[in-house]
Amino acid sequence: INYIPEMSKLAKENINFSNTDDLGGSYTIDGTQWTIASQVSQNMGIPLKLSIKSKKYDNNSEFLPGGYSLGEVLEANGYVNEFICGSNANFGGTSNFYKQHGNYIIRDYNSFKENGDIDENYFVFWGIEDAKLFEFAKEDITKLSNGDKPFNMEITTIDTHTPDGYLCDLCKKDHKNQYANVIECQSRQVNNFINWCKEQVWYKNTTIVITGDHNSMSEKFFAGIDTDYVRTPYNCIINSAIEPINAKNRLFSTIDMYPTMLAAMGATIEGDRLGLGTNLFSNKKTLMEEIGFKALKDEVEKTSDFYNNEIIGLE
Repeated sequence: INYIPEMSKLAKENINFSNTDDLGGSYTIDGTQWTIASQVSQNMGIPLKLSIKSKKYDNNSEFLPGGYSLGEVLEANGYVNEFICGSNANFGGTSNFYKQHGNYIIRDYNSFKENGDIDENYFVFWGIEDAKLFEFAKEDITKLSNGDKPFNMEITTIDTHTPDGYLCDLCKKDHKNQYANVIECQSRQVNNFINWCKEQVWYKNTTIVITGDHNSMSEKFFAGIDTDYVRTPYNCIINSAIEPINAKNRLFSTIDMYPTMLAAMGATIEGDRLGLGTNLFSNKKTLMEEIGFKALKDEVEKTSDFYNNEIIGLE
């Protein structure tokens, strides 16, 4: 059963980098398999190798001070950056990451309350549902597009979060399983948002990237799938400035999205690598294609003095 028909259609009509010759995605390596880790990997081209108990996650610490992100590249080129989510952006050091790496405007559950966008006592699931988030995102993008600078907006949805997702008022109940209904609803909402984008004056000159952050952690939902099926995070790139040399049967992870997204915007990347990530539009092999999935996974799991001292800044 395809629970994301709209998003599947979007991926097939645009650019989808895949591990197969059909719709697919990236392999998961250590340090990329939860939300902030994936956000770091996709925006900075490196895994997040911090203990979940580390004080580096608090709101007063430098967050990966030795890294250089997509947001910083764009800020240096005159862009305004905004990060918007329906939950508390301080969770997991998220707001720290975006503020310190690209000077992002942070719009989250807390700011929606402070600005009177929602009632002081409103709270569902993790904060607000995605239906409300998309409406706030439309308002913010409209404001950004009316400014005199190019803009970058990152929207992080939450409704499909484990264990069973959030069944909002827009969701149908065609399936007995709540998670299935939520996933289908999310596909429709994303598609409706893209349709709204297509009606805006800025659409043709704007690159849109849709990605999953990591494989769903709702393991019970996937208990019955074929054991040889490889689950992969989704990706779709709309309005790319270039076409890929080869988008199918690739070995890559979310770290490769960093240079790939910049290339999709029309940036030229010397050597087609940023961080550990490789520009998937190019003919350069990713690290995973060069040494294999297991070898890359094993290397990433090792302790790195350079990473600890230069990227995290433990010294």
